[in-house]
Amino acid sequence: MRDYDRFAEHFDATRKNPWKEVIDYFGDLSESSTVLDIGCGNGRHLAAAEKCGLNAVGLDISKNLLKIAKRKAHIPLVIGDALRLPFKDCAFDNSICVAVVHHFKAEKEREKCMDEIARITQKTGLVSVWALEQEKFAARKTQDIQLGWDKKHPRFYHLFREGELENLAQNVRVKIEKSFRSGNNYWAVVEH
Repeated sequence: MRDYDRFAEHFDATRKNPWKEVIDYFGDLSESSTVLDIGCGNGRHLAAAEKCGLNAVGLDISKNLLKIAKRKAHIPLVIGDALRLPFKDCAFDNSICVAVVHHFKAEKEREKCMDEIARITQKTGLVSVWALEQEKFAARKTQDIQLGWDKKHPRFYHLFREGELENLAQNVRVKIEKSFRSGNNYWAVVEH
């Protein structure tokens, strides 16, 4: 995932708007809630959190994406790994983890990421992953794929089947408050 340093500027140019599902989630939170954006990328969701009056912190493994995020939002940014979040238990009221969990190759890593989300979150966290059942993946025989960014820089994706995100959460005793499919993604609101 450190490969994002190589194409951070291009990533930023193609990822301008926050996802509707994240905006809806933010709208359900109490103003001034603390929120950790795990895998904050270029900061598009952090800027939205700021506009909603939330106290957000962004975390990403890519230093170049964090530099871009710093230009978009006036909030604390931390370089770090989603598998070892550098925060105490229940450090944040809420969290979001958008399009991160599907980048881990091993199921144990995906479980660890879900466990870390729950560990640092007091109330609820929003998680999204790519769905296998997308038209563009209809011919695929495997859930694990490599896709190149700009025809270079291969990135690993584990494509989730229906119900797999919920099973992953249950494996680490994370409760699912709500789950749904929206567009090409599965979403879950998880709680500790």
